[in-house]
Amino acid sequence: MQNHTLDERPEFAVATASPNINTFLAFIDNLVNYVTDKDAYTNIIHPEAVFFEYPNLINKSGQVRDGSKASAGVAVGKTILAKQQYSFTEFTEAGDKLVAEGTWTGTMAIDAGHLVKGQELKAYLCIVIDFKDGKIYRQRNYDCYLPFG
Repeated sequence: MQNHTLDERPEFAVATASPNINTFLAFIDNLVNYVTDKDAYTNIIHPEAVFFEYPNLINKSGQVRDGSKASAGVAVGKTILAKQQYSFTEFTEAGDKLVAEGTWTGTMAIDAGHLVKGQELKAYLCIVIDFKDGKIYRQRNYDCYLPFG
């Protein structure tokens, strides 16, 4: 029997990305760089977009946000996190639906509840995105955080 680790798959090769993958990665790039300018999201997020975050260790009730609330959350993230990074290992597409698998890591910038400044956080991700007119229309996040030690 072969042993496997959770992190053994290599990062996705962006050079062969489709237009939908490129749109999604532009959105992720804005998140990582804490871009708060609404114009930076005009060609990425559909005006009728809805973002679903299902319950997880950080947000126990989950949440549903429209595009403006989701992009406003970037400013909040900048106050909580010193840095964050996404690494995607796989994309699966069918028409205007994209499934992205990967990991997210973040470093706390402040003490917040049971999380402390400097603490490293990690989550395994499965994100399902529906596109409309070439923009993110619906996004469902299934974030699986590692226990906080």
